[in-house]
Amino acid sequence: MGDSTHPTKGRLLSGRPSYLRRETARQGWPASYLQCRWGTEGTGVLAIGHFHGLESETKSVILCRRNLVSGPIPSFGTENDNVKTTDALGDSPITSSQTSQIRAIAIPSLLIAFVLAVAIPAAHAGTIYATGFENPPFTLGNLVGQDGWQEFGTTSVDVQTSVVYAGSQAVWVDGSASSQSGPYHSDFSTGPLVGLSAYIYLASSSTQSSWQFAGLGSGLFPFIGGIDTDPSNNNILLITAGLPVVGTITRGAWHNVYFVFNFTTQKYNFWLDGTQLGSNVPFCGDNGPCLGEHVASYGTGFFDTFGGGNDSGYLDNYSVSNVPSVPEPGSIALLGSGIVGLAGVLRRRMNQ
Repeated sequence: MGDSTHPTKGRLLSGRPSYLRRETARQGWPASYLQCRWGTEGTGVLAIGHFHGLESETKSVILCRRNLVSGPIPSFGTENDNVKTTDALGDSPITSSQTSQIRAIAIPSLLIAFVLAVAIPAAHAGTIYATGFENPPFTLGNLVGQDGWQEFGTTSVDVQTSVVYAGSQAVWVDGSASSQSGPYHSDFSTGPLVGLSAYIYLASSSTQSSWQFAGLGSGLFPFIGGIDTDPSNNNILLITAGLPVVGTITRGAWHNVYFVFNFTTQKYNFWLDGTQLGSNVPFCGDNGPCLGEHVASYGTGFFDTFGGGNDSGYLDNYSVSNVPSVPEPGSIALLGSGIVGLAGVLRRRMNQ
């Protein structure tokens, strides 16, 4: 940022500079906003500031250009002064007609470039499916068949009211199954970024089973990524090659589990209660040793027990979404080319 101690000069586009100062003061804007703000030393950065007029007054624009010439930042004169400042090329004030032309080009060009840069990634964002298992549409009893939910295995999976995170209903899964069992919901997305989130609760018991929450492809194949829990010590293991331990889960409490699956990099991130415990974790890619085979799309969210215990698991506030990403390279290039083109136009106008 620049200040009055920097060796700068610039050109001020305005017929009534101190009037602008009083306008911005009325609007509650800091007076420093009227000064040029510079980037890295010697880069020749353009800075643009917009000032809203009062009543019938139109919007004014101030443009400043960095020059390696000694001198203070131009001061603002009295209300009716037509202040002119010079640059290295000498005194060449810009006319009101040129000001209007620059404003007509600058504002729409920057607006269009910004909107396109933001709109392209935003078009890929949004909720795919979300539920708190409330009534309607969910009714108490067997979850299978309600709002698209299915079950893998044979354990009891019910909508109940005894243990809930929010609202009045949540899903109960019986950990006493003889084999891996649990509810799943199918939702298709190619991303490229897909978020899977839920609140889960694992009850303590004398014989605890291992639990799993994961994202898979369509038809419960292959595993993309997720977590397993170790019943002996409640360790959390990431579903990827080697099943690394990344933390522990506390039984008898609700926890938010959140994954973001990146189908471009074939890696995912994992958060527990807002703390990131896994970063750039390779996709599993199969239903066995996690050999990292390519996964083309998201298809299923799965919460299940491996059975053999006398504990219970609960699921609430489940959601799948397309996660907004940073602007794509094409969007960034579009925005950059727009700004570069605008800078060229401004430079020509200012040198006329």
